[in-house]
Amino acid sequence: GMYALAFVYDDIETVVKDALQLIPPKSEFYQCIADVIRWHEVFPDDWKRAWFEAQKKWTVERGCPKGVFQPFNIDAKINAAYIVIGLLYGQGDYGATIDISTRCGYDSDCNPANAAGILGTMMGYDQIPDFWKQGIDQVEDLNFSYTDMSLNKVYETGYSHAVEVIKQQGGKEEGDVMVIPFQSPQTVPLEVAFEGLFPVERKRLSAQ
Repeated sequence: GMYALAFVYDDIETVVKDALQLIPPKSEFYQCIADVIRWHEVFPDDWKRAWFEAQKKWTVERGCPKGVFQPFNIDAKINAAYIVIGLLYGQGDYGATIDISTRCGYDSDCNPANAAGILGTMMGYDQIPDFWKQGIDQVEDLNFSYTDMSLNKVYETGYSHAVEVIKQQGGKEEGDVMVIPFQSPQTVPLEVAFEGLFPVERKRLSAQ
């Protein structure tokens, strides 16, 4: 949702708040992100306080096997919260956004990558500081391990898929310009994982 809205808006708070409309309000995911937005309003100059409040309230993990009863958490809502903290407190500064989202911890490669990707979409590739793009041209034709896909192939594939989806949704291609019809966010149906379940112990199983 934030990626899509970043093509339209140039205000981080608008993107974050409007994207939340996609999430069912009764879900823990919605409540977690809504808390982050509220903490940002209460502590606008202290991202560490917002992080601490999120840690206290939203880090109990029951869905990630490696995270149960361990200080390890790749649960979607808390990691999405740390993407949002990076975006809100980074205030449009590319480096600060990456720094804050990384320092929040947990899935701290994917989280800053998404925060930077959303902000980069809003800014446009040419406006991303050169510091963060250095060296990319030297690896764009190298295949990822165990694949025949390079970054350049990923760009081409992603672009072709995007064009097809845009056309399916009523958009059109006019030379080098894509005309994309604006769609208002629609809330997705509520789904609850592991409802009524919670782990009670952790055991290591052996094949022997």
